Amino acid sequence: MVKTKKTKRESLSKKVRFEVFKRDKFTCVYCGRKAPDVILEVDHIEPVAKGGDNSITNLVTSCIDCNRGKRDIPLSVNETLEKQRMQLELLQEKREQLEMLFEWKKSLDELDEYESDLFIQYIEDKIQPYTLKKHFKTEILKLFEKYKQDEILDAINIAAEKYLKYDYEDKLEQDSVEEFLSKIGGVLVNKNLPPIKQKLAYIKGICRNRFGYWDNAKGSIILNNYVKALTDYGWSEDKILEDLEKEVIPLAKEAKHWTEWRNTLEGWTDSINSWDKNELSIENLSNEELEATVNGSYSELCFYFEFIKHAVHIFDEADESSAIKQTIAAISKYNEMELEKLSNNEDLCELKPEYLLFRKIGLFNFIKNIDNELKYAFSDAIEAYSEKIFYNELYYTNRNLTSDDFCSFLATLNNKLYGYMNNLK
Repeated sequence: MVKTKKTKRESLSKKVRFEVFKRDKFTCVYCGRKAPDVILEVDHIEPVAKGGDNSITNLVTSCIDCNRGKRDIPLSVNETLEKQRMQLELLQEKREQLEMLFEWKKSLDELDEYESDLFIQYIEDKIQPYTLKKHFKTEILKLFEKYKQDEILDAINIAAEKYLKYDYEDKLEQDSVEEFLSKIGGVLVNKNLPPIKQKLAYIKGICRNRFGYWDNAKGSIILNNYVKALTDYGWSEDKILEDLEKEVIPLAKEAKHWTEWRNTLEGWTDSINSWDKNELSIENLSNEELEATVNGSYSELCFYFEFIKHAVHIFDEADESSAIKQTIAAISKYNEMELEKLSNNEDLCELKPEYLLFRKIGLFNFIKNIDNELKYAFSDAIEAYSEKIFYNELYYTNRNLTSDDFCSFLATLNNKLYGYMNNLK
């Protein structure tokens, strides 16, 4: 009897695995999980045992669970050493995959300059025979630091449709080109405003274009007072947006002039302010409910502090206690800013949690020496986590509390935070 020789399975090179991971964007094709959350492997579509080869078209990215199948069988004592050996191998594999991931991200970063050139060319195609002056190119490139590429593209198209004008010979008017270029940034700002702010900007645009006289500053105050009256009465954002769409926009389109528009809207505002406040849907909390609310937010902040303690070491900082004290001081400053605006009946929209506000209150003082990809990724993670914590636990507009309850909430929470800080070593 002749023995058949078994096909030897050739190991895949690091280069081949990297190409497969990069093509599949470091994502398991079966379950959608991504590196570095899971360890990835390369799977053969057509198994080697059935004649499949190592060509890249026969290879896909799979997480270790999907590729090997989850095992739920207890290990015997004799298997313990084997388990430890496998864990070491998996740790090394994860290190290698992180290196691949950073290399891939670096290659994507190198595309930024190329893609920004494409946007410049896209704009110049719209303004032929004119070309971009140097200062306009600089302003356009600055947009890439703040906005996503699809947002910039939408803003270019919106601004082009609205502001580019042609003469009777169908030639582009130079004045309209300069206006178009100057408005791209404004379109982006408006598109990234909160929904109500976007709607108010749209209303002011209608009035500005229709009325022979328009006072933008007074018009903004009148609209903000109207929205504030509805907000104080207890209307939700969705309900206010619906009202602006069905009532205020038609008024802007139908009013004959500034005076009619102003008198009508101020009359509506006075009427809302006279509504019975007892009809408000939000009721004051009992002492027990308030205490439970404070404890819930305090628990989330404690988890956040533990995260900060570990994160500081990524940025070559060893003093965890100092970082936590800075964080608590920043939170307290933020709470004070909210209380001040509430006491003055001012709009809290500008206190919506975001990076520039965090820098203003000194939240990220320990983030420095960003000189590698790991620190860069961690700074993004800290920012995202901070936005979530502030938005869910500290931002008044997102809390279903009366202003009185919120003031009590912050006072009690601040006491707990300073107690936490005093217990630090």
